[in-house]
Amino acid sequence: PVFSSAKKALVGVRFYNDAPRVKWFDKDYQKYQRSVDKALPNTVNVIINESEDGQRLLWLAFSDQDPGAYYLMDVAKPSFRKVAVRMAWIKPAQMASVRPFHYTARDGLVIHGYLTIPAGHEPKNLPMIVMPHGGPWVRDAWNFDPLVQLLANRGYAVMQMNYRGSPGYGYELDQKARRQIGGEIQNDKIGRAHV
Repeated sequence: PVFSSAKKALVGVRFYNDAPRVKWFDKDYQKYQRSVDKALPNTVNVIINESEDGQRLLWLAFSDQDPGAYYLMDVAKPSFRKVAVRMAWIKPAQMASVRPFHYTARDGLVIHGYLTIPAGHEPKNLPMIVMPHGGPWVRDAWNFDPLVQLLANRGYAVMQMNYRGSPGYGYELDQKARRQIGGEIQNDKIGRAHV
């Protein structure tokens, strides 16, 4: 849930499909989101904080290849400006893209994840690192991951999967994780990928 201190109300809900998203219930926040998405079309743009009066909003804009930057939106003026860059030494054009993919586990369950292929390489005959997240009640998401980018830069494909128990994939996948640490959760890490 996303609450506004100024409006003293629920104004939206954060969720994941392949990347983080927000469903805004409030028309003002819908307008802010459209404005920022128009100004920054190649990034995921999320509000991470706001002033008590709701007049200043702090945004984070990022992608799979860009750790991102913080922007300050002043609703009263109006203005929108970059205030800080995360990992300024990173050159996004040199980073590898992260692709959503899915595969079928041994028991037929569809497992979703992300595949990172080294920049400038075809997705075949590459050494691969399988990098499952901790948990199981956490998940990987489409974003900039410094470790994944380091491995891709060294020529490795990196596979991250959201095995059963990973949040955001519904009740059924959650229930199929019960008592399966060391069982089907491990089997989920083996399968045939469809990128």
